[in-house]
Amino acid sequence: MIGIDTSIVLRYLLKDDPALSPRALEIIAANDCFLTRAALTEVVYTLESYYRSSRADIGCALDALLSLRRVSIEDRAVTERAVSWYKGGMDFGDAMIAASSHGAARVDTFDRDLTRLARKLRIAPPVAFAVK
Repeated sequence: MIGIDTSIVLRYLLKDDPALSPRALEIIAANDCFLTRAALTEVVYTLESYYRSSRADIGCALDALLSLRRVSIEDRAVTERAVSWYKGGMDFGDAMIAASSHGAARVDTFDRDLTRLARKLRIAPPVAFAVK
């Protein structure tokens, strides 16, 4: 098994580089690959900020990555929860933090919008606004 980083995943998804995109496909097709939650977070950030991809398109790309037979995802259950919450409107980084906190009683934040959205999505553990 080999680990793959953000650049491999981006070239694989975007197919935008005539030299590197086919190589990324070759790497993923020929190897059992491991993809970390950190790399996925970077992928989402890059697709949103640099490529201005829509949430719907990024959600589809994440679903495609999760379905690849030769790609193992770090803590798959956590990642799948985070992807689901992201597709529900939550920032991916916030979704990953909340999903990774599955053993905690709650996640405290100073972000009112995150608190409201987490309540709407009924995520567990609950997200609490930490200002009294």
